[in-house]
Amino acid sequence: MRASGRTGQRGVAIVSALLVAALITVLTIQWFAAQAAQAQAVETQRAAVQARWLVVAATDWALMLLREDSNSITDSLQEVWATPLARTRITDASGKLEAFVSGRIEDAQGRFNLADLVKGGAPDEEAIAGLQRLMVAARLDASKAERIAEAMLLVTPAPPPQPGQSPEGQPAGRERSGPQLPPPAPRIKNVLDLVGKNELTEADLIGLEPFVVVVPKSAALAKKRTPINVNTASAPAIASASEELARIAEAVVARRERISRFKDLGDFTNNFSALSAIPADELRKLIDVRSEYFIATGRIELGRVDMTRQALIERQPEGARLAKVVWAREL
Repeated sequence: MRASGRTGQRGVAIVSALLVAALITVLTIQWFAAQAAQAQAVETQRAAVQARWLVVAATDWALMLLREDSNSITDSLQEVWATPLARTRITDASGKLEAFVSGRIEDAQGRFNLADLVKGGAPDEEAIAGLQRLMVAARLDASKAERIAEAMLLVTPAPPPQPGQSPEGQPAGRERSGPQLPPPAPRIKNVLDLVGKNELTEADLIGLEPFVVVVPKSAALAKKRTPINVNTASAPAIASASEELARIAEAVVARRERISRFKDLGDFTNNFSALSAIPADELRKLIDVRSEYFIATGRIELGRVDMTRQALIERQPEGARLAKVVWAREL
C-alpha cells in the first residue's frame, strides 16, 4: 500500500512538473511573439515616418521641376515636367535604407475645374453646360451634371461680402473699397469626395475622375471660368470650353499630336477656321496654351509601407516662376 501511495505521489509530481514546463514554454513563446510584434510595429512606424518624409520630398521634386521650367510661354506634354518618373530604387549613404520612388506631374488646367460650377453662391449655368459637354464627349451620363453642381454648392462656403458691399451684397454706402476677395474654396480636393452628397454614388463619379480637378479660384478667376490648356487637355476637357470647341475637340488633339504644341492662341485659331467667329478676348477666357496649376503625385514603397501623396501646385506664369503647394492629400 505504501509503495502504491508513493507511486501515485510521484506520478502527480511528474504531471505537475510537465504542466509547469508547458506553462513556461507557452509564456516564453507568447513573450517572444509579443516582442517580435512590438519590434515589427516599431519598425513599421519608423518606416512610415521615413516614407512620409520621402513622399514630401517627391512633392519638392515636382516644385523644383516646375520652378526650373524655362519655357514661360507655353506648357505642353513635351516638356520635362510632363515626363513620368519611373519606379526607381533609392538608398541612403549606408546602403541600409532601400526604397522605391515613382511619380508624375499633370497639368491641372488640362482638366475641367469643378470649382467653376459655383459662382456667387449659386450653380453656374454656363459651367454646367460645359460639364455636360465633357460628359457627353467622355460617354458618361450627362444628366448627372446638375446634381454634381448642386453637390459642389453644398461643399462650397457662402461667399464673403466684397469690399464696398454689405453682407447682403448691397452697396455699403461710404465703406472703403479694397482688393477683390477670392471666392471661398470648396471643402473637397477630388470629385470622389462628393460621394454621398446630393445622393451621388461612386458609380456616378468614378468615370469623371480623369477629366476633372478641384482648383480653388483666385480673385482674378472669380467671375470667369478656369481656362483649359489646349496643349495638354483631353478631347472631353476641350469640349467643355464651348460648343464650337466641342465640335473640333478630337481634331484639336490630333493636330496637337502632329505639331507637338500650339505656340500661342493665334497659332491655335489659325489651325481651326471654325473658331474665327469667336472674338479673341472671349476665346482667351475659355482656353490658353500655358498653365498655372499642376497636380503632382508621388509614391514611396519602403518595406511594408506603400504611401502615395498628391498635391496641387500653383506656379506663377512669369517672372520669378514661384511655385507653392495649394493643398496636399494622402491617397
